[in-house]
Amino acid sequence: MPETIRFLVVNLISTMLVIMPMASVSSASEYLLRKGDSLNVSVMGHPELMVPSQPIRPDGQISLPMIAPVQVEGQSITEVSTSVEEAYRSILDNPRVLVSIAQYRPLRVTVLGKVERAGSFDFSQAPTLVEAIATAGGLDRRADRKAITLVDPENQTRQTYDLDQLLAAKEALPTLPEGGIVEVGEVWGPDVEVWLPLVTSLITAVAFVRTWR
Repeated sequence: MPETIRFLVVNLISTMLVIMPMASVSSASEYLLRKGDSLNVSVMGHPELMVPSQPIRPDGQISLPMIAPVQVEGQSITEVSTSVEEAYRSILDNPRVLVSIAQYRPLRVTVLGKVERAGSFDFSQAPTLVEAIATAGGLDRRADRKAITLVDPENQTRQTYDLDQLLAAKEALPTLPEGGIVEVGEVWGPDVEVWLPLVTSLITAVAFVRTWR
């Protein structure tokens, strides 16, 4: 098999293996890489330079053969491909580089308050506010749909949303950052499902007593 075709086939398969299980996730080309993600890096015509599942180091760089570490954190796959090609130009003539995501680092968010299963959950990419709530089992019957608060601990921001207005709007839903927190408020007032049977029983008891007078 010609080297060019082999290069394209190998990388196409590796990319599909990552993307197919994540059909609900936005395009990998739009994703901004984070520490802990792993990358596949190939240089066409140079199989000795192929690096599978290379993790992004704590300093935001990846290590590749024959060149200095490349900064990739916060960049898209397209930007990383360009950066790696530029780095290899110092030793190769017109290098062609293909980069794909081998594995995403889980992004953990927390959902608190009036949901069915409050707790922390891992996502492949930043979930929308609605996705985070759905993963927590959805709202419970005491949830205040007008008091859904998104907390970003890193930037120390809080934003409260009306869930019905969000769903009715045509704009993109807000997403949660790494470590983000969703707080679902509670509707204040008597719980009808709890108090109504009690009130009914009390009225029945009073009526029964009166019949014996």
